[in-house]
Amino acid sequence: MTSPSRTSMSASAPTIPGPSMTTFVPRGTPLHESYECGSWPGQRFDDEVWSDGTIEALPASLDSRIWKGGRPTFAAFTADFRLKAFTGANAAAEAQTSSLELVPGGCAFLSGVRLESNADDFTISVATAPFHGAPESWSAPASYHALTGMTPLMLSARIHRFRVDIAAGDEWMHLAGVDVSGFVQPDGQL
Repeated sequence: MTSPSRTSMSASAPTIPGPSMTTFVPRGTPLHESYECGSWPGQRFDDEVWSDGTIEALPASLDSRIWKGGRPTFAAFTADFRLKAFTGANAAAEAQTSSLELVPGGCAFLSGVRLESNADDFTISVATAPFHGAPESWSAPASYHALTGMTPLMLSARIHRFRVDIAAGDEWMHLAGVDVSGFVQPDGQL
């Protein structure tokens, strides 16, 4: 596969390194529906890239991603085997943890949770159950406190599962999980 910048270069133009790519193919997915995630190494104007000082000597247009560099790009192959990048504002996102027993062998009182993310516009809901395999009951979505970053909750159960909903259009780059440190206390046995 050639990088987009190399397809428009002339033979005399200097070579610019292409993106580093990682391919993700979900189990049972046809190969043409695989996903690509890559990042450009970033370029700058210097003697090697802009050797004769004219704009025609540049290996790519001035609005090309190769001048920005760094930020990963997510793309997929279409049914006709063309690589297409996802662009536009961020869509709404949802992430869930697995079911957790916060206090081994007992119930846990959960007074809050802190999201490990740089998202600004999100809510957290918690599913609780008295034991593994029991039907879960979801709490109402709760927002975080602007001064502490903590999402206040008042829940007691043996099993907890967390769901984070990030609003569409929110500018965020990472989501590592939820932190319940300091917010969990033993709450008896069931």
